Amino acid sequence: MKKILALLLVLFVLPVSAFAANVAEPGTFPIVDEEITLTVMACINTACDSWKNNTTMLEYEEKTGVHIEWIEVADADIVETIRRSLIAGDCPDVVLWWFSDTAMVQSFGTNGDIMPLNDLIENYTVNAKQQLIDNPHLKDIITSGDGNIYTLWRVQESPNETVWNKQFLFLPWFEQYKEATGVDHYPETLDEYRALLEYFRDNDMNGNGDATDEIPLLGNAAAAIEGGSSMGYIMSAFQLWNCHDYYHISEDGQLVFEANTPEYRDGLSWINKLYEDGLYSEEDFILNLTDYRATTSKATPEEIIVGLAAAPFYMRAVTQSIYNRAYVDFEAIPPLKNYYDESVRETYQRSDALYYPSCFISANCEHPEAAIEWLDYWLGQEGTMKTTWYGVEGRDWEYTDQFKSLVGETPSILVKASLEGSGNTEVPAHTGVPTYVTRALFEQTAVDPESTGRTYPDYRAHMNYDPYCVKGNIPEIVWCADEELLAEYSELNTTIGEYVRSSYASFILGKTDIDNDADWQAYLDGLENLGLSRYLEVLNTYYGL
Repeated sequence: MKKILALLLVLFVLPVSAFAANVAEPGTFPIVDEEITLTVMACINTACDSWKNNTTMLEYEEKTGVHIEWIEVADADIVETIRRSLIAGDCPDVVLWWFSDTAMVQSFGTNGDIMPLNDLIENYTVNAKQQLIDNPHLKDIITSGDGNIYTLWRVQESPNETVWNKQFLFLPWFEQYKEATGVDHYPETLDEYRALLEYFRDNDMNGNGDATDEIPLLGNAAAAIEGGSSMGYIMSAFQLWNCHDYYHISEDGQLVFEANTPEYRDGLSWINKLYEDGLYSEEDFILNLTDYRATTSKATPEEIIVGLAAAPFYMRAVTQSIYNRAYVDFEAIPPLKNYYDESVRETYQRSDALYYPSCFISANCEHPEAAIEWLDYWLGQEGTMKTTWYGVEGRDWEYTDQFKSLVGETPSILVKASLEGSGNTEVPAHTGVPTYVTRALFEQTAVDPESTGRTYPDYRAHMNYDPYCVKGNIPEIVWCADEELLAEYSELNTTIGEYVRSSYASFILGKTDIDNDADWQAYLDGLENLGLSRYLEVLNTYYGL
């Protein structure tokens, strides 16, 4: 009897995890031999309208033996909801989201609310473990300052979204311009660029009998920090221009602030003259992204009213589902030659590839080994291709011998549709589960000149800029444990960024006179009063310069 009582006592005090289902070898399915449940928070956004009723995720439950209780959160609320759940101590087992700012992850990881993944990756993953071996740079930047890895990652080893300051030219209008003027090339200099805009302004380009409804050039303020404003492309002809943060790090490791230089002033003066002459629209500073694309995207060529559209990539410039020749009739034009030295031609590039911390396992998770295996699948090629990067094979993409790949091989991957904004409920969002688009996978893209998928058109657009790219040398991911410094960095980054944007709008629209020394000095004084000198000190510390 005493032995039985002792045994019962041992069983009583054993933790719940002692009775957990057995976890399979990494990379094999099902993940567990008895069904378990994980709570997972995920975001509802333009990439995915449902996780609970998502076809692929329901199939994945059957494949893995892991049932998911979904907590769906709206895009606008996701970051704050994650933060509140961590503070309250009721964070779900897994959070599916990518983090442009590591401060929250660093803070809650150090406090023990987010689980370190180092040992889990080493012992319970195939894809994540191998990717850290194959890509030492990834390991360096995903490892926090305390030596722990708190998240998995989203990696795009493709150049398509690494250049912001692009403009897309409506080719039917350009053909008219060529025929009328004899010009046989895209504008290369600022003078040629202005001449093109003047022609669009002065002629009935869409043939509707009204020569006043054309908009030569248009962008939108809502996406200004990602190349949405028309001014970023033009400013690149005066100096290297990081439209997101207004600074870069030179090759010799010096921090360069861009929004107070003589070149910057000259650029604003030149753009102001465009505005005064009806070549630069005031709507550039008013439109949100939805209204902007409603203006650029019409059903037929005869309805198009915009000649040049500013955007970092096609889907921000024009909506292909509305104007189905978007990727054929709009073409990204290369950057302009430098105002001071026409032998110089450059545009700002963020990096060769994009890296984001993505997804974490909370300290509340009772089945971390199963959770990491559940997440690891999506980092492999099969998993990544089942997200909104590619979609459903046979419907959204297919292997084909009809077209060669970007590196001249067959079969290639023909992407036939983009799932973003489509009401997708069939595959998980690439902004949710961790994904890794390798260079090899990207280079399998089919070279289809009439592709309705984004990948090849965006690559073609990038290649018009590629010869002129200059890297800004800003680290893709920065881990900083100094919470006071992080708070100061965040406040100054926001305050100074908003001041720069409002000020360049005022100068371009002539509300303040860029050619007046007193107005320019007042702007410089405003920067300093907001803490520019301190901001530069903070940045040097933040980046370890």
